[in-house]
Amino acid sequence: MEMLQECLAEIQGQDIPRVDDTQIDLPITAFIPGDWITDNDEKMAAYRAAAECGSPESLLQLAADWVDRYGAIPAPVTALLQLMELKLVARRCGFSRIRPEKPNIALETPMEEPAFRLLRQGLPQHLHGRLVYQGGAGSTAKVLARGLGVLPIEKQVEELMGWLRQMAEQIPGADGLSDAQRAERQAELNAAVLTV
Repeated sequence: MEMLQECLAEIQGQDIPRVDDTQIDLPITAFIPGDWITDNDEKMAAYRAAAECGSPESLLQLAADWVDRYGAIPAPVTALLQLMELKLVARRCGFSRIRPEKPNIALETPMEEPAFRLLRQGLPQHLHGRLVYQGGAGSTAKVLARGLGVLPIEKQVEELMGWLRQMAEQIPGADGLSDAQRAERQAELNAAVLTV
């Protein structure tokens, strides 16, 4: 009976929380320059279009559309698109806010520690000590990305994006499979078709 209670306690809190939006408070220069899109209404429409993108693929399509319409994408717009993708991936992982907390980056979340441990399994073992869960007062906890805040801001975003992508692969979809499991199953099906 005691083992059953321990197993139940471990299972509770393993759900990745749904967050409506992720606030990013990193000091990065990300905007649409006035000399790239000169019309203010078009610029506002471009910001709205970026905010409405619901997947990395839709952001990529938006970037391609912008290149066709306005020419080569300037660095601040590239940074804007990276931040929008970071928001998408962080939201999928259940993080509601990303902010600097020198020398670390803090990822605020309503998730419980068992859920975070499951997410962290997607990372290489050497990174497990870099991401530390800290329970918080009320419903908000935080995960510290230790030492990440001392890197140049572009490197912070790049590293954080990579880590979050790896963690997101652990999250099951509607079919109950993670991205990695789905890819493995598809590879098996492809191999079975080729052997026929």
